[in-house]
Amino acid sequence: CHDSIVHQELRNCDLYVMMGNDVKGRRAKEFVYKSGKPFLVVTGSLFNVKNPTMVRVSVNGFVNNMSQLPDADYSRWEKIRKYYNFNNIFKKREGKGVVIALNAKTSPAQFDGLEDWLYNTVKTVSENTDQPIYIRHHRKRKQGYTDKYNQMLQEFKVHQDGDTKQGGIPRQYAAAITYTSTFSVTSLMYGTPHIATHPGNFVYDITQSEPIDLDWYPDEDSLTYHYAKLARTEWTLEEISNGKCWETLEPLLRSNPQ
Repeated sequence: CHDSIVHQELRNCDLYVMMGNDVKGRRAKEFVYKSGKPFLVVTGSLFNVKNPTMVRVSVNGFVNNMSQLPDADYSRWEKIRKYYNFNNIFKKREGKGVVIALNAKTSPAQFDGLEDWLYNTVKTVSENTDQPIYIRHHRKRKQGYTDKYNQMLQEFKVHQDGDTKQGGIPRQYAAAITYTSTFSVTSLMYGTPHIATHPGNFVYDITQSEPIDLDWYPDEDSLTYHYAKLARTEWTLEEISNGKCWETLEPLLRSNPQ
């Protein structure tokens, strides 16, 4: 039935599968989230957002690693690395400027708090570095900004940057700051020091959470281990249809550690 309708039959289900993490105003999805029962979320590729040939499947969570991650699988990560042709990664690179990469305004992590977060982040960064500040807008910028955003532009010197559709290796900055944007995954992988300010960020566990040390970069072993966990959320349609994905995620669904 339509996503705006919470049908009585939904209450009898033991497991739910939701397509996409656009939750606000979706009554059925909000019902599932509050039900306490296990659910899967199927959404865009984590490693190739612009031209996906895989999808991301997560357990009991809309917001990145607020869902349950499987244990690390190094062979799976090597397969993903070769599949996407990721080479010369996990090496810190030099860059210029601090980029603040925004979520879509429809992201469940930032229903209403995007502009407050952005204003406070720009203010903190401007007080701690002389590096130029870039704001990287999400390609799905469906909603306009309010006076808070215009106030920030007047108070602080920032540069506008775009989220292009070409994909590939991201532009190199001295540091990147995100809330829960997927930009964190590729930028960190290709050598940009990262600050992840929300515990639901994909790379929160291995990065800084406060903009106090813009130069810090994780060691290669820590990065490899963490990406070996992320690799088990990325699946081809063939792996979903032949049960490989279910084989990995079923134990998490059965234990339902919400």
